[in-house]
Amino acid sequence: MKKFFRIIIPLILITIFVVLHVIDKVNWKATDYLSFGMIVLTYFYVIFTWEMLQRIETQNYLEKRPYIIADFHKERQILKIYIKNIGKTPAKNVKVVLQPDVITFENKLDKPGKLTHLRRMKLTRVNELPRFDLSLG
Repeated sequence: MKKFFRIIIPLILITIFVVLHVIDKVNWKATDYLSFGMIVLTYFYVIFTWEMLQRIETQNYLEKRPYIIADFHKERQILKIYIKNIGKTPAKNVKVVLQPDVITFENKLDKPGKLTHLRRMKLTRVNELPRFDLSLG
């Protein structure tokens, strides 16, 4: 729909110009032709400026949003997960989900490919959910 309006308005202006020129009821001077050309060029300038503004807003949003990365490190048969925010704004209410669930591997024997040394985090309250505020610093 937007592309339709970008094309239809210049076509209407050019059609009006051609009709007025063919009818020849208006005495056109060089300044009239230049004024009409400036109207068309100004229209395209406004359209391109609007598109540039939209792209800049999208780019600002993507630049300022939080980016969270997770990395695993193995230290002496303990698998540690490090979560870091590399974005420019804090990430709030981040939920970390491990699949398959860690509890299913608590009582298994050590075998290749099994997660045996992971334990669930003990929470202080009964219904407490773990929350993270991964701000810079």
